[in-house]
Amino acid sequence: MRTFILSLLLAFASGCVYVSEIERPDGSELVEINTTGWYLFDLAPIITGDVEDDWTWFTDTCDAHNNMKQLDKLIVEKKVKRIGPVTSHEVDEGVLVFLLNRHEFRTSVVLYKD
Repeated sequence: MRTFILSLLLAFASGCVYVSEIERPDGSELVEINTTGWYLFDLAPIITGDVEDDWTWFTDTCDAHNNMKQLDKLIVEKKVKRIGPVTSHEVDEGVLVFLLNRHEFRTSVVLYKD
């Protein structure tokens, strides 16, 4: 039971969207957008990352659409002229057998400002 409560606390603390940006020597920027969420029985979302609110309760926002919204914001903010190929993949991690599942959707792209 202690492990279950600890897992729930972890879930509440880690459903979010985060962006990592790395400047490259040629002036371009490598960007990775990650949306994380926790699901009950791998079906029902408990808490998931969201672009507007950082996280949402009981709404499935851990997907490519949410990451693309964040990418659109970055393109406008940074006045990007062109982008490289966009790659995305999903990572699933079961916690407490089938009870709790952590899902992460990652999107990577290179942004060129000139």
